[in-house]
Amino acid sequence: MARTHTCYDECCVPNTSASTKTHSFKHNEMINTTEPWMARSIPTLIVIFLISITLGTWVNIFDGREDVLKKSQVNLEFVRSLIALKLDQLPRDKIEDHESAGLLAETLSKHNFRSDYEFYLTNENGIIVATLPDVAGKTLASALNADFDTLGIRGTPSMAYILQSGDIQKIVATAPLKAPFGSLTVAQPVDDALVSWKHRTLTIMILMITAAIVMATLGIAYYKQAARAGVANLICGRLSSRIDVALNCGHCGLWDWDITSGQVYWSDSMYDLLGMKRESEFQPFSFINTLLHPDDANLFDFLKHLNETGKQAIDQEFRARHVSGRWIWLRSRAEVVYEKSTSSKHLIGIALDITEQKRLAEHTHAADQRLREAIESISEAFVLWDADNRLVMSNSKYRQLHGLKAVDALIGRSYSDIYADSIPLNVHSKITMGECPKSGAMTYEAQLQDGRWLQISERPTNCGGYVSVGTDITLLKQQGERLAESERWLLQTVSDLRQSRQTLEVQASQLSDLADKYLLQKANAESANQAKSEFLANMSHELRTPLNAIIGFSQMMENAFFGPLGSERYVGYVKDIRASGNYLLNVIDDVLEMARIDSGRIHLDNKSMKLNGSLEKTLRKIVGVAEDKSIHIDVRVREDIILNADRRAVDQIFIHLLQNAVKFTPKNGSIRLRTVRVEDGVNVFIEDNGVGITPDMLNKLGQPFRQVGSHMDDGMKGSGLGFSIAKSLTELQGGRIRVRSRTGTGTIVMVHLPIARKAFSFQQRIAA
Repeated sequence: MARTHTCYDECCVPNTSASTKTHSFKHNEMINTTEPWMARSIPTLIVIFLISITLGTWVNIFDGREDVLKKSQVNLEFVRSLIALKLDQLPRDKIEDHESAGLLAETLSKHNFRSDYEFYLTNENGIIVATLPDVAGKTLASALNADFDTLGIRGTPSMAYILQSGDIQKIVATAPLKAPFGSLTVAQPVDDALVSWKHRTLTIMILMITAAIVMATLGIAYYKQAARAGVANLICGRLSSRIDVALNCGHCGLWDWDITSGQVYWSDSMYDLLGMKRESEFQPFSFINTLLHPDDANLFDFLKHLNETGKQAIDQEFRARHVSGRWIWLRSRAEVVYEKSTSSKHLIGIALDITEQKRLAEHTHAADQRLREAIESISEAFVLWDADNRLVMSNSKYRQLHGLKAVDALIGRSYSDIYADSIPLNVHSKITMGECPKSGAMTYEAQLQDGRWLQISERPTNCGGYVSVGTDITLLKQQGERLAESERWLLQTVSDLRQSRQTLEVQASQLSDLADKYLLQKANAESANQAKSEFLANMSHELRTPLNAIIGFSQMMENAFFGPLGSERYVGYVKDIRASGNYLLNVIDDVLEMARIDSGRIHLDNKSMKLNGSLEKTLRKIVGVAEDKSIHIDVRVREDIILNADRRAVDQIFIHLLQNAVKFTPKNGSIRLRTVRVEDGVNVFIEDNGVGITPDMLNKLGQPFRQVGSHMDDGMKGSGLGFSIAKSLTELQGGRIRVRSRTGTGTIVMVHLPIARKAFSFQQRIAA
């Protein structure tokens, strides 16, 4: 594991640069990758080496033979030319005075030639006149046992060549001579010329065979060693596989940290713990340090602590980052080992995955904490003792009731010590609640010195201890006393009730008679109400006929269809008559509409309609009155709202509401009309800044003939039925009306109409 920055001086990790370590790791990875291929290629390389040596040796041998032959030919040509030159330079008279053999021997004696050279001196007829060795008298062809033409004597020196002379080969070189000589031929047996080559070839063959034997021996030894290494590797692989299986089953990993070189080896199971894949044989030191949680472990501080304390073994828990990003808990146990062969210090150990144990421990701790909090939160006094009567657990209620401080109720204190420090109890009675005497369970009541009562229940536990729960029953005791007093009072009351029973029976008979009279009066009232409604309906209809005539004639007089009235004051009177008639007609229409609603004779004709069309129609009817009072009307109405409702009923609703808004709004006031689409319908808001409605009258709003305002410019209060009619028609449409008002500020009326309306009949509305 490589260090990317300088370690502490006192630590054992060397100060090695990142580039050097990285190069070292890459080199080691390359060796680990190429080593199997190198092991397989060595036998092949040995065979190739032997073949190369053999081929090279044979090529060297044959090239050496050719070189020796060429050198022999050159030497032979030189000797031939030298002797021929010497013979041609001899004086002719000397040649005549001496024999040819003597001249040749004399010429040869001046030079030290090889003993295997053969010299042949012929005359002009081709007869050998002098030779060495002696074969005089023969022709050159018979002496060399070859065809004469093969010698190639044509008056010029010939180049040395190899001639087949009988059973042997000879190197022959011939040169022509001056008369009386014919030619000089020098020959050398090829075998004699190749004597040095043969000795050198024998030496090379011996060396080649020796090298081949040595390489073959080494190859065989390497093969056997490789076979044993393969078996050992196979055994090691099986052992490693079994170890990995065992480590994986145990959720742990093996690691070897070479502290001297900074290299860390991980087993495959270690990679599996962190969800990683093996990419190299070793992991760098800095990379492993980044996997550790900064709050749990730091390898630099750990090495410093290990070096300072001189510890030889460690046992530490820490968190490491998984590939998925989550943290897992590991428990590492390792021991420092020194290797004498490499003079290095290793930290070898295993890392065990304890994430599940940590989770269970946290869960257990949380459960224990919740149990303690639950025991602390209960209203009863709780205490748990072990088999040796020592305190295991108690809550503050127990300490409070027994007058104990927190230091007095420490865990592990004996029962006798705690009892000596607590307030003594006065046991009054034992209560039998179905406990088995042999089980050791019992329940009893005890009284404290301050007068409070406790009901204490003791139950044994499986471990030999027991648990005690004390409930404060002071209130129950007091309530029992009150119940006893109440019982005595009830007995007295029962006696009194028996005496008044006769009186109650007489009163019951009187109440029965009164109930019969109430039912009769109720029936008469309903009949009178029905008669009133029918009377109002009939009378309103009868009153409309003369009013139509009054209004019609007043309009004719006002417009002077048949001439002027004679005085301008009559015109004013006629206008008042028409206005009063219209006002009275509107009152009668309201009374008639209310009578129709109360009598249940109204019928709704539901059709698809646009809400903005109804509102525009209503606004056209009140815009004249609003302009007379200089009232500004702000309209914000959506055009995409379509209702399934009765058009006349919707028009009546908004006519009455808008008329009321104009009526109760002073001059130069303002009215806002807006629509809001909601989930189940539409809300229409009518807001004015008029006189407002008092809180006591707001509760009476909607009652027929009820006037909620008193200040109007024209002095006409109206029939008091407008809001009642609007409310009744809205409810018949399946909607509702809400009103918010403040005196002197104004009023807001919200009309909610459903889009998909569920209509109500008159009888259903009355029942609701």
